[in-house]
Amino acid sequence: MREGKRAGEGPNFTARRRAIEGDLRRELWFDADNVLVKVRFRGSDDPGIDYALRQGEPRRSPLPRVRGRMRLLLIEDEVRLSAVVAGGLSRAGFAVDEVATLGDADAALAGTWYDALVLDLGLPDGDGIAMLRNLRRDGDTTPVLILTARDGVQDRVGGLNAGADDYLLKPFAMDELVARIKALLRRPSGALGIRLEVGNVHFDTISREVEIDGRPIVLARRELSLLEHLMRRAGRVAAKDVLEDRIYGFGEEVSSNSLEVMVHRLRKKLGEGGATAHVHTVRGVGYLLSETPV
Repeated sequence: MREGKRAGEGPNFTARRRAIEGDLRRELWFDADNVLVKVRFRGSDDPGIDYALRQGEPRRSPLPRVRGRMRLLLIEDEVRLSAVVAGGLSRAGFAVDEVATLGDADAALAGTWYDALVLDLGLPDGDGIAMLRNLRRDGDTTPVLILTARDGVQDRVGGLNAGADDYLLKPFAMDELVARIKALLRRPSGALGIRLEVGNVHFDTISREVEIDGRPIVLARRELSLLEHLMRRAGRVAAKDVLEDRIYGFGEEVSSNSLEVMVHRLRKKLGEGGATAHVHTVRGVGYLLSETPV
């Protein structure tokens, strides 16, 4: 991480920049008291998009940290256990970010979208329950699995009442942890749902059928793959290179504008069908599906 003053931002603000994926970069801005006040995203040809963090607003940026896999935040202060858990989740196909304190978790959540959180309770700078309550108070519905040694009935009830989606006791079997996280992500609001819905567009990922207001529309195989990935990340940016990796197989020739052509065809078919879900281009980064008109 590189730190330094930025001209025009005033002497009390420090930029901390970290590369995310390809040409997409994230800058976290802190005030003189080391409080995070702004998140800026930049693309290769983008002058930058700022998201100020004001009191009372959710501290989650509207743009994601884009990856091809489901991304988890592991909040665990025991170093060896954290390494074991992160390794097991990575082998199960997840991308995992590890932090050891509530402060680091707060900073990670301020600039990165996570599909689920794995949360220990007894942390060096506070109790995980307090962080969980703050997330739910701010309207953050990210699935949270508590992973703790607190085995009392009241502890479990308190964690679930605070907003946890699941509660797993230490010691545990890695296979069970993976299965529980996948179950969370399969829930209606999760990232691995079987039937996807954005606006009046419905996608059955088993039958591979798409309907708009109950009327079927015909999409080519790759258009279906593109729509599925955009729907799974609805409201969040899907990076261009990630989409290409998902849509095209190894060794396939991909022209420089093939994805743009496919997005154009998908937009046209959705528009002709009367869809209320729209594909937006985020210049220099990728594409985003939302109910906001283009």
